[in-house]
Amino acid sequence: MAVLDQEKPPPDSKDLEGWRQAVRSGEFKAFRMEGVIAAIQDLGPNSDPAVINALALCASNTILRVIRKHVGKHLPNQGADLVEEVHHQLIVAMLQPSSADGKGLREAFVPRIRYRVADAIRADTLERSRETCVENVDSAFDGERTDDMRLARDMESQAYVEEVLGRIPDERHRLAFRLHMEGIPLTSKRTTSISGLLGVSSKTAAEWITGVQEQLGPIVGEQS
Repeated sequence: MAVLDQEKPPPDSKDLEGWRQAVRSGEFKAFRMEGVIAAIQDLGPNSDPAVINALALCASNTILRVIRKHVGKHLPNQGADLVEEVHHQLIVAMLQPSSADGKGLREAFVPRIRYRVADAIRADTLERSRETCVENVDSAFDGERTDDMRLARDMESQAYVEEVLGRIPDERHRLAFRLHMEGIPLTSKRTTSISGLLGVSSKTAAEWITGVQEQLGPIVGEQS
């Protein structure tokens, strides 16, 4: 059975002696990662180095495995740069209990990693799209041409939609819609998909996307 599926209860997150024994016996590898993260955060960096180092290495390796599972090879450099970026971001967050990701890893380990990967893929896709768009505008924009005027209007509309999305309270709904707009498939057995990244069924992801579209419609309409 995989490490993440084990249900063995860990010691209290502040029980240093309990964690010493777990590390010496190797039992800590069978604990749920939420418990390991809690111990790292509550025992703190000044605790027993043998304990903290073992727990941190276990957490780091597990985070890396989960990230790699959800990053497709179709991304630039086969996704290696994004894997490294997200891994570093989450390791830093793990050591900052008050951060959003630090709390997320402690409360829902795999879903938080999936969310962070999805957000990084969305940001990467959007950035590459913007770079391509800017290159095209810089090289060929003509304010007198109908196509170029339409492109300028489209760029302005995209910026406005991003601003409106900020009003939608559920972050996973916003992210599902943004991934959809950037061409990530709803579901796929071969590549990264919205449902896979967010850990929900394709039906649920589709409902989220439709819900955001319905909320955007009247808001955008008010501005037309």
